[in-house]
Amino acid sequence: HISDKMNLEKFISVQPQYNLLSREIEQELLPFSQSEGVGVMVYSPLARGMLSGKYKTPNDVPPESRAAHGEKLLRNYFTDRNFQLVEQYRKLAEQNEVSLSQFALSWVLNQPAVTSSIIGASKLHHVTDAVEISDWTWSEELLNTVNSLY
Repeated sequence: HISDKMNLEKFISVQPQYNLLSREIEQELLPFSQSEGVGVMVYSPLARGMLSGKYKTPNDVPPESRAAHGEKLLRNYFTDRNFQLVEQYRKLAEQNEVSLSQFALSWVLNQPAVTSSIIGASKLHHVTDAVEISDWTWSEELLNTVNSLY
């Protein structure tokens, strides 16, 4: 309403972080975006690689990974709860015959308020995995299962 009142351009999109481990925007931003017709282009759908499955424990860090190179924001995800959630998501991904990365990305894309997602691909398979999963529609049961875990 401030934009209208001051004769300013309206916001047409937002770019928040959103993934299976970081869902804070569900409280206010996503409902607001839906009600006001604001696009939601999320970043970090794989939680900086945490939802790729490469990190099994805080001490099991592949030498070529972001965590090994000191990325502090990734280390914020290194909690017992997140490692437990990732393991549960991995099992659901296996049951649905997709990789953990595909599972996490498709969950983001199946959220009604999400318009698109920035995947930050650094390897060709990141792109092909995303394309393969981009039209997978989740069942209500699977969405409810994931919500109950979080």
